Amino acid sequence: MGIDQRTLETSDKTDFVGAADADIVLAIDSKTGLTKAISIPRDTMVDIDMYTASGVFLRTQQAQLCLAYAYGDGSTKSCKSTVEAMSRVLMGVPISKYFALDLDGIKPLNDEIGGVTVKSLYDFDSMGVKKGDTVTLHGDMAETYVRERSMEELDASLNRGERQVQYVKAYAAKVLPTVMKDFSTVNKLYDIASGYSNTNISLSNVTYIGTLLMSRGVKDFQTMTLTGEMKASKDPVYEGVVHAEFYPDEDSVTEAVLDAFYTQVD
Repeated sequence: MGIDQRTLETSDKTDFVGAADADIVLAIDSKTGLTKAISIPRDTMVDIDMYTASGVFLRTQQAQLCLAYAYGDGSTKSCKSTVEAMSRVLMGVPISKYFALDLDGIKPLNDEIGGVTVKSLYDFDSMGVKKGDTVTLHGDMAETYVRERSMEELDASLNRGERQVQYVKAYAAKVLPTVMKDFSTVNKLYDIASGYSNTNISLSNVTYIGTLLMSRGVKDFQTMTLTGEMKASKDPVYEGVVHAEFYPDEDSVTEAVLDAFYTQVD
């Protein structure tokens, strides 16, 4: 999960703990090391658990996926609530581990591996980058690339989601060869991430995954993004305010779940 806050804060410190604006589910085959990622658009309509500021459960209500984090405590409850909502989108597939990163964590993780190179999927006037340009992202450029979007286009979050998946894939493609040369890179990145994240993934979990991928020669992973229809919804309170609502295609969800979590038996 990518959280739209500079620093992860709990509900006892702030009225708004943030929303999960990047939502990606990673599936790793523990036998083969084959890794697949499913990107779920943040505006996907799904049943989410809603709580009071004090943490009392109120009800389950259909809303955008990203808000599952916002109605939690900004910590474990927010993460588990978002994971539960993602599981509901993916036909109930259980998700046991989670990792939530705040905005300030992007830059240090990016720069620790010397930047990430991508072919831009968007025009970034502030960076002097046009769609189609190949650029190596350093410093604040990485956050800009995965965060910026047009506020005028209803489906702008879909392009941003595509960029987020592209960035994560490019990051992994650069990090894995580095880990093969120096396994201590795993510890360094975990230590850096610890200051900007909330997770139930331990260092031993990460070490196991790194060892698994190395032993199987995995250097990349497949990505899938749910397809569907984006609709506009008028705010019932604020006149003129329109919200984006994404309704995933059922066949797209089924295909992604079967491909990532199941093996066909003849």
